[in-house]
Order: sequence, then structure tokens, then C-alpha cells
Amino acid sequence: GVSRGVSQGGGGSRGVSQVLPYRDIPTAGGGSSGWSNLWRLWTSGDYTRVHLNMTRDFQRLGPIYRERLGSRESVNIYRPGDTAVLFGAEGRHPERLILEPWAAHRRYRGHRGGIFLKNGSEWRGERLALNQEVIAPAAVSRFGPWLEPVAADFAGLVERRLRGRDPPEPTDITPDLFRFALESSFHLLYGERLGLFGDSPSEAAERFIWAVETMLRTTIPLLYLPPWAARALGLRAWRQHTQAWDTIFQHAERSLRDLEQRARDVPLGGQRPFA
Repeated sequence: GVSRGVSQGGGGSRGVSQVLPYRDIPTAGGGSSGWSNLWRLWTSGDYTRVHLNMTRDFQRLGPIYRERLGSRESVNIYRPGDTAVLFGAEGRHPERLILEPWAAHRRYRGHRGGIFLKNGSEWRGERLALNQEVIAPAAVSRFGPWLEPVAADFAGLVERRLRGRDPPEPTDITPDLFRFALESSFHLLYGERLGLFGDSPSEAAERFIWAVETMLRTTIPLLYLPPWAARALGLRAWRQHTQAWDTIFQHAERSLRDLEQRARDVPLGGQRPFA
């Protein structure tokens, strides 16, 4: 196999002092098989706190370690310098981890996969197109008018929360930040507001946010299990994952149809609903 090494002081930024074989990278779980590790992850409920498990393993094993879960073996990297070395060696066609539960749903329902589910030259072609249309400074500047009302509503929501406390004290706005991400993204994509900052969001908006939360929650436990096995076993996580993605696609397709209809209804030379 390919062998790489970094200085034991750690970090690509400090240079390579000794090249070590791949097998010498410390392994979480010792010599246990990937399937026994996956069984332990499922039965212990640790899949709900993967980030804490990784923090523990980095503290115990050092800044680079291997992990076997199910049929997948991964190398986890902690230090930014080492990550920079890896990215610098990837070349023009990097290979990213494909979120197989997401890809399996697309195959199962006959949907096309987006850029997050592609690699190699196919990924590069779509990424270059996105760079021009979405990521370039000139493109980003067009998003301001669509983000400003969402940001104003979000700021108003946080202000109302603080005013409701006497005396004012810090409050956890993490769930509201998640809703802000959904609201702003949806407004940019479809020119439509979900109404997630209101006192009573619509039933459709509530279903959509449930679907996104469920999709994200069920991705982790399904990540290391072959989708065909999850489907054959009728796992609850797979059923929920599929239902959540179905709801997301249905909501997006309806919004896209509404956007197309609004665009067709604009008189010649009039202001389009989305630029």
C-alpha cells in the first residue's frame, strides 16, 4: 500500500523527518475487525457522538490515526498542517468521501447525483461551473439583496429572545442558526421564504425542517453500513432516511415549479422573480 510519514512532532508544516509504513499508523479499536467495531458503535449509541469519540481518539492516539468501521477504513487527521499537505498532493481530480446513504437514495429513486456525490473529472467540471456562477466575487455580490431580509429577520428574532429575559442573559441560538441556514439557502435557490422565524411556520415548512433534521441525524448510523444491507434488513434508520429525502425532493420540486410559473407570468421586459 501507499506509505506516508510525518515528523513525530506532528504536522506537515514541520516537514518530514521519517517515512513510516501505513501499517504503523495507530488504529482505534486495536486489531478489532471493522464489523465488530461497527457493532459496538451501534449497540453503544456512540454514533450520536462521533465528534466526541474522535476527540478522545486524537488525545489517545495522536494527530493521525486509522479507524475501521464496517467495510470502510479511514485515516483521521487533526493538525491543519497535515491537512494542507494532503490537499496539496490531491491534484486536479481529488477523491472525496461519497456519502453512500445519499447516493443510494438517488439510485433507488432514479434521481441524479449532485456535485457532493461526484469525484474526479466529473466533479471538477461541475465545480468550475459553480465557481463562475456561485463562488466568484462577482457572483456572490448578487446574493446580498436575497440574504439581507433573512438576516434582518434573524437578528430580530435573537433580539426578541434577549428582550424576553430579565435580566438579559446569554441564550443558545444554535437551533436558530440552523433555521437561518435553511431559510437563506431556500430563498437564494427558489426566491421563496420558508417562514421559519415566525411564531407559527406553515405545515409545509415544518415538514421540510423535520426532513432535513432527520436526514442529517440518520446519515451517521448508515454511513458505514452498505445501503443494500440497510434496505434488506428494513432498518428504521434507512426507512426514515428515505422518507426524509423524499420529503426534501418533493418540497424542492414544488418550489421549483412555483418559481418557473412566476417567471412565466412576468410580462416581457418586467422584473424577474429571481436574477
